[in-house]
Amino acid sequence: MDFLFNCPRMGFKCGQGRLCSLQKGDVGMGYIKSVQPMKNHKLYMEMEGGSTVTVDLTSKLHTMKYLELSNEDFFNTASTDGDYVIWGEGRLRLTVNELMEIVLLG
Repeated sequence: MDFLFNCPRMGFKCGQGRLCSLQKGDVGMGYIKSVQPMKNHKLYMEMEGGSTVTVDLTSKLHTMKYLELSNEDFFNTASTDGDYVIWGEGRLRLTVNELMEIVLLG
């Protein structure tokens, strides 16, 4: 089923059932303003454009890439440099694209 998802505040333009990528300089691009780790491996993100997103990472914790986030102490080290969410002083870095793919596709 084709769909169109367009959120100019977050910079997403999607169609044909695919998640399109964000690029720096896109109109409406929202950089990460702040992040707050929450209970149950959820991450609250506030974007520069004023929108907010809560990412539930529990469905990814069994994968090699996200396994380290299953450690709650490690998960709670989340911070941002504006472009990435960073855990463990740089041991794991995720882009807005990667996190929004989890939100939209699970």
